[in-house]
Amino acid sequence: MKINTSTLISAYSEKGRRERNEDFYVSAYNKSNQLLVVVCDGIGGDDDSQVASRLLANNFLIGFKKKKKIHNFSWFYNHILKKASRDITKHTKNGKVMGTTICVVLVTGNLVETANMGDTRIFYFSYEQNVWKQISFDHNLNNMLRMQFDSQRKKNPSLITEINNAEKKAFDVNRDHLLSLTNCIESFKKPKTHDSYYKSFTANASDIIHICSDGVYNWVKNNDIIQIINNNTSKFSQCAKDIVETAYKQDSNDNMTSFVIKFTDGKN
Repeated sequence: MKINTSTLISAYSEKGRRERNEDFYVSAYNKSNQLLVVVCDGIGGDDDSQVASRLLANNFLIGFKKKKKIHNFSWFYNHILKKASRDITKHTKNGKVMGTTICVVLVTGNLVETANMGDTRIFYFSYEQNVWKQISFDHNLNNMLRMQFDSQRKKNPSLITEINNAEKKAFDVNRDHLLSLTNCIESFKKPKTHDSYYKSFTANASDIIHICSDGVYNWVKNNDIIQIINNNTSKFSQCAKDIVETAYKQDSNDNMTSFVIKFTDGKN
């Protein structure tokens, strides 16, 4: 049975041990009580990536505020993505490239719709099943190679030995670059919106969504996040900051952003 839910939110971002914070997030409710959350992580190897992440997130915020209600999430996501891509190129200086990843979450009552490009992640905790699930997809070389070779094995099962050998060679050759991004938003490039990863599901009371950059998920276990949330039942807004501080204590060497959404039974 679906439960009429409302949401609690907690957010925090910190530059950590880096010189500047290239992460950026925005969130807002519209007149229809839809919740939009956008988390972007500027690409460290690019120039002015903190500008790219800020421009992209703010384009979504502005577009969202213009709409009384988002009826078609994928259309809205692709429309803003294309507009923001042009905006990023416009603000790029001296022909240098700047880029960012993105995660977008739209909550309409119980319905959760998500989309992402890059390796910023969305996790979902089902209270009923007591299990965490990664909702987003990491667009990196590692996953791209695995998908390519899985597809080859499915199409040509008789050549599985040759395919396995080719796969091993490909991973050996690229072992130092397996986490390199294969999809993101960068200046002077049209966004590969068709390669974005979409997911939708229904949430219930006590379920949790955690959106975070790699400076957090590489350093904090999901079960520790549940403990942090349980320790802040009377002050939920503190959760995200405690998660980021935990990542820092675990020696995270990156920017850190955490955004937590908790579904309630509508009585809180």
